Amino acid sequence: MKVEIRSALTRADCASAVDLSTRLYDSEYTDNDIRMLHASALGCKAGIKLYDVVDELTSFGGANPIGQFARIFPSALSDQKLESAWFGLDALQSILNPGAVVGAADQVLYDSNNPGSVLYTDRTLDSNSYAFFISMAIVGGALSRYGNPNSGGGYAQGTNLPWTTRASVIADTSGTACGLAAGFLNYFDAFNAIQSLLPSSSSGPISAMFTAIQAPIVDGVTGIPAHPCNNSGGLEYCKTQATAAECNLAKIRLRYRASCSETQAIGHFAAGMIQCINALWL
Repeated sequence: MKVEIRSALTRADCASAVDLSTRLYDSEYTDNDIRMLHASALGCKAGIKLYDVVDELTSFGGANPIGQFARIFPSALSDQKLESAWFGLDALQSILNPGAVVGAADQVLYDSNNPGSVLYTDRTLDSNSYAFFISMAIVGGALSRYGNPNSGGGYAQGTNLPWTTRASVIADTSGTACGLAAGFLNYFDAFNAIQSLLPSSSSGPISAMFTAIQAPIVDGVTGIPAHPCNNSGGLEYCKTQATAAECNLAKIRLRYRASCSETQAIGHFAAGMIQCINALWL
C-alpha cells in the first residue's frame, strides 16, 4: 500500500493519500515510514506545496512577518486545511529517533499505535524538516480563519484573536487556541533543528522572518525581561500562584496541541502567547 500512497501523493490526490495512509497509520503495522507518508498526505490536504512555500519564504521582505503565515496558508472553516495540519503534526511528533527514550512528561498519544514526544530532539531530522511546513500551515490557518487578515493591505490583522485568557482558551471547543500556540512553538523548534541545513540562498530571508517572530513570542513565554507580554498569561500566573516545576513543565507541554487543559499553567501560557500575537501582528 505504500506504493499506492506515494502514487497518490505524486498525482496530488490528497484525499486518496490520506485515506490509504490512515488505514496503515491506525493499525498495528504502523512505523516511521508510514507515519511520514501519513504526515505528507495530511500536509497535501493542508495545502503544503514545498517549492512554492520556499519561494514565498525566500521573497520575504521584512514587513509584517506574522501576517505572512496567513498569506501563505489561508484557510476557511469549510476546507479542513487547518485540521489536516493538526493531525499531520500529531504524526510527525510520533516519528522518533531509533532508540529514543521519551520521558513520561514529554509523551503524547502514549496509548495509541503512534506514541510521540513534544521534544524535537527526540524526533528524526525528516520529521523536524516537515514539521517546519506543517506548523506554518497550523499558524496560517488559524490566523486566516480568526484574525480576519486584510489581503489587500499586507495581510494586516483585522480582528484580535479572542483567546486571551485561560478560560477562553479552555472554552474553545474547536481546539484552535491551543493548536495555534503549539503551532508557533513547533515552528520555532523545527527551525532550530534544520537551520544549519538551509542553503545560503534561502537561509537569510527565512532566518529574518523567524527571528522577527520568535524572539518576542518566546520571550513572552519564557520570561526574558523587557517585553510587553512578560506580565501577561502564564508568567503572571507563575509569579503569583504556581510552582516553578508546574511552570517549567507547562512551557514544554504546550507543544502538544491538546495540552491546554492538562494544567492551569499550560492554558495561561497559551493565552499569554495569543496576547503577544495580537500585540505583534500589525
